[in-house]
Amino acid sequence: MRHLGLILAFMLAAVSLSQAFPLQTTDGMIKIYGMIPTSDGFALDIFSPYELQGRGIASNLKVDVVDSEDRFIKARNIEDVSNPGYNDRALYFFEFDQPATQIKRTRIETPNQDVYSISWSGIPEASTDNITIKLYGVKDNTQKNTYNGLQNKQYDFEVKVTNKMPQGLALSPKFFWLLDQFNYGYEVKGEEYKLLPNESVRYILHSQALSPLSRPKGLSFLPENFTIDLEGWY
Repeated sequence: MRHLGLILAFMLAAVSLSQAFPLQTTDGMIKIYGMIPTSDGFALDIFSPYELQGRGIASNLKVDVVDSEDRFIKARNIEDVSNPGYNDRALYFFEFDQPATQIKRTRIETPNQDVYSISWSGIPEASTDNITIKLYGVKDNTQKNTYNGLQNKQYDFEVKVTNKMPQGLALSPKFFWLLDQFNYGYEVKGEEYKLLPNESVRYILHSQALSPLSRPKGLSFLPENFTIDLEGWY
């Protein structure tokens, strides 16, 4: 099974990919590199080379996440992650207890009072004529091994699967493969379902333990030979 899975996973030329990040303003002055899950919400990794009076502004932005009900959720904390003296990259932390699909856009105001609105197209999904899979979120369960000091990596993926076929679909976690940056395939665990025609299910896939060197790159669905790009989602 592993050899078959790897062969399918490597056939990327025929794969339908969904790459969410980076998101950016139309002028390219502000980019959102990705979303990082936290214990009570998420952080946005934001880059901007823009300078005001000779100083970078990346950690001095006013950033709001706007949800589907047009509520403005303000960043509760900012952490500069730039190279020293550059101030071109920062993490903006948000308390958010809803699925990421409830985000409609990100509103960013610069110190010069320029206002940008970035549509939230950052929900990865992949689709064929038979099936659609949408990624709702990633939970990082990585813990430090107290014996050897290495990171024990493990991730949970919340996905929604829709059967678009006129007949039933047997859905099993063995059909999914988690790929790292080396295209090495890891198995996942989860419930098994038989979906009716046009029926959807939203559930959690649990990865096996990953090598400390591995970084999740894609979530593949082997029967339809497509991969959801995970860049920027962990």
